[in-house]
Amino acid sequence: MIGKDYKWYVVYTRSQHEKRLNEAVSKLNIETYLPITKTLRIWSDRKKVIEMPLFPNYLFVRASCKEYVKIIEHHSVIGFVKNSGELSVVPENVLFMIKKMIEGQLEYQLTTLNPSKGTFVNVISGPLVGFSGKVIQSSGGPYLTIEILQINRSFLVKIDRNSITDRRIN
Repeated sequence: MIGKDYKWYVVYTRSQHEKRLNEAVSKLNIETYLPITKTLRIWSDRKKVIEMPLFPNYLFVRASCKEYVKIIEHHSVIGFVKNSGELSVVPENVLFMIKKMIEGQLEYQLTTLNPSKGTFVNVISGPLVGFSGKVIQSSGGPYLTIEILQINRSFLVKIDRNSITDRRIN
């Protein structure tokens, strides 16, 4: 049973070591999550769909302080992601949202944008009900930006206008 001292952390890995580290940490009976996405790669002589980590160089691990030492000693680990000197803890609902996107329930685009303008909204229906974000107007309609500060990334998620409400109304 996982106690309250177990939290989701983000491990920063050496380049192209995400899958290796995922396997090694899993063998230590430590829960991991490596979001994988399929991408079409085109070369001059062929096309191929390959599986790539959604977040290059990142692996999510659910660990205690005691297991931290086991993980950090692995040769594929550069370090744990920190925010203001403290280990960044990723909330369960953020991982849930990432899983929903990968399962194909949401159209998404990974971005490092940090928009300065837009309306803050709450999602009132659909797979992301309960989440908040910022709307960006674009030719494809509004996009809900969900910022994941722990790993310095944002998501642009295509969402139906009827699924959101202005945060000030609630």
